Amino acid sequence: MLPPALGGYTWTIAGVTGMIAGFLTGKLADSKGHGIALLIVFGGFSSGLFAFVYDPAYFAVFAGFGYGLMYFPMWGIVAGWVNQHYSSTATMQINGIGMVTFGLGGALGNLMAGFIQDISGSLERVYWVIAIDALLLVVLALYIYLTEQQDVEKYMGNPLC
Repeated sequence: MLPPALGGYTWTIAGVTGMIAGFLTGKLADSKGHGIALLIVFGGFSSGLFAFVYDPAYFAVFAGFGYGLMYFPMWGIVAGWVNQHYSSTATMQINGIGMVTFGLGGALGNLMAGFIQDISGSLERVYWVIAIDALLLVVLALYIYLTEQQDVEKYMGNPLC
């Protein structure tokens, strides 16, 4: 029931944020590590979604900012992190599979959201599920960050490295 212009502003903010965040978080991932970059992008995404669930009319643009902060840079950060553990070929295969499943998941999610909206007349439950999923992404990023820190400490203490 929100005005259409709000959707336009929100998507504009998402696009502009994504362009800038892709560059800045890539530099952050290179200098401070992929875990911290993922924590920032997933934290911003999660914050935007929880604010949106609280008050959609007031926080729609903030949710768009969080989406742009997460979605566009995420693919490069994850690819860099995966490339630290696997070959370049495996990294491209993993990213390709990830992108296809992300697209299929998005299509299925939209189909299910439409079904839920038809039945209940509201998308509030759908937004809560997405917000909780975003919180799980923050937990995953925290795990990546902590394991990166353990790897650094392990190699820094090993005189043969």
